Amino acid sequence: MGKRLFFVFFRYFILLLGTAMIAYGIMQFLSKSPEEKTPTAVPVILATPEYGTLQESISLNAHIQSDHMVALLPLVSGELETVSFELGDRVEKDQVLAQIDSEAYEQQRAQAASAKEVAQTTFMRIERLFQAKAVSEQAYEEAKANRDATRAQWELAELQMKNTAIKAPIAGTVIQKYASQGNIASPEQPIALIADQEALSVKAHIPAYYFDIIQAQKDQLAIHVRRTDASGNVHSAKASLQAVAPSIDPSSNTFSLICTLQEQNGTFVPGMAVTIQIIYNQLEGVYLLKQEDRTVGGAFYLYDEETKTARYENITIIAENDFLVAIDPAYKDASFIVGGQHTVLDGQPVSVQQTR
Repeated sequence: MGKRLFFVFFRYFILLLGTAMIAYGIMQFLSKSPEEKTPTAVPVILATPEYGTLQESISLNAHIQSDHMVALLPLVSGELETVSFELGDRVEKDQVLAQIDSEAYEQQRAQAASAKEVAQTTFMRIERLFQAKAVSEQAYEEAKANRDATRAQWELAELQMKNTAIKAPIAGTVIQKYASQGNIASPEQPIALIADQEALSVKAHIPAYYFDIIQAQKDQLAIHVRRTDASGNVHSAKASLQAVAPSIDPSSNTFSLICTLQEQNGTFVPGMAVTIQIIYNQLEGVYLLKQEDRTVGGAFYLYDEETKTARYENITIIAENDFLVAIDPAYKDASFIVGGQHTVLDGQPVSVQQTR
């Protein structure tokens, strides 16, 4: 019995001892001061502003259009006997591009010619009788009116016969073809669309924010039109201002600007998507950084040489475009963080990896 009590007592003693040791360990852990961690230096790239020229501009997507584009419309109806053009063909003014079946119009012309001859003969006979006072003035006027009417009908028949040959209204390139041989042509439906590809322009829709700027500087605008082909080659052309809309479209909050391409060497065609850059101001002798050097909020991080830390700065912007920003010249000698600026924090230690 005594031995059993000893083992019970020993078991409780071990349990209490273990509990005490755990409690002591927890108290020791909580009483320790947390060790301060050394901040990790963020790797960064530095750059200083470059001295140069800033062009204030706006870049927009637009499309090439022809200044002279004409639908090829038949002037009479009928079956197309021949169609002698294809999509992309170069045509000259008054070149015959299609022929309408002229049989019915030939018959109308023959009938009109016969009626004209009869009316002319009748009028000449009545005129002689009228001069001899053998017929009344009314009979004379009726014969004259009939002669004039039949002559007009003959002239109309001649014109319709002539119009069975469909001619190009301008010199240009066929950019759309709507009909083929055997189709029925009518004056309501064009058979082709012809564009003068030597006279091309670009129409851009500009945000209303730039309305006052463009209106004030429209005599000094420099305009460039660019496109990139499938091989990655960039084709560009200068353009001259043709017109600026005097009002703003409230539905889109934009106004239109039209410019004419100059010396484009056939690298642009109607309907082609392009980028138009409108330069409305040029500042020389300014200190420049790239737009990508800024933070998401548009500010900058500077490098503090003494503390080797990043310093957040909201710097005065003199001017900017899509690619560059001109800054306050007071910062011309400062070192800007241009790599790592999106991850570093104000006052955080940094490690300079390279200078741009």
